[in-house]
Amino acid sequence: MSAPAVLQALRAATGELHRRLDSQLPIAGAEATLQDYLAHLQLLRPWLQALRAAIAGPGDAGLDAVARRIDGRLQALQWDLADAGEPQRERAGVEDFVPPSPGAALAYAWGLAYVVEGSQLGGAVMRRRLLPRLAPHPLCYFAPAEGRGPASGWQDFIAELAAAVDGQAAVEAAASGAVAAFERLLAQRARQAPNSAAPPEARLANICHHES
Repeated sequence: MSAPAVLQALRAATGELHRRLDSQLPIAGAEATLQDYLAHLQLLRPWLQALRAAIAGPGDAGLDAVARRIDGRLQALQWDLADAGEPQRERAGVEDFVPPSPGAALAYAWGLAYVVEGSQLGGAVMRRRLLPRLAPHPLCYFAPAEGRGPASGWQDFIAELAAAVDGQAAVEAAASGAVAAFERLLAQRARQAPNSAAPPEARLANICHHES
């Protein structure tokens, strides 16, 4: 199946979930604050941890590269929380992502990867919007990885995705993974207490180490 066809199928499966999520995130609002940003990071941390484990599970070289990029995102997330005086927390109670069948595990993991890789495109736009408003916080989580622009990285990923997800059954399994990733984040958002990020005592001593 061609890359445009795979991309269209995944977008069709997740479009409404994506719109719902965007409408529920305070960080996407025009009046977003540093506290909203920190709460967003706290929302993302267990989600990324679970995604990283599921994406690395099949042992596929392309997915392993996505897992390493998630490691970088988690490190940047921790720098941001540390800069704002938020305590480091251990992973606890993160529910695993489970494919619909063992034979679908690889395509399902590519569907998970589709969501987390796509989020970096939106993150680049959000960083440009938020940097002036939240300065001097560096917003490391949304900063591009060194040597990899969001747009070119996305095109490379879609080519790998289309090569890996071959046939209708695989596309359906990938779509189920993408849907699961969005549904998990929506569920976590529903459980997130209002004002879950404590008012920051910002130190802002660190820089985004992965920026060039």
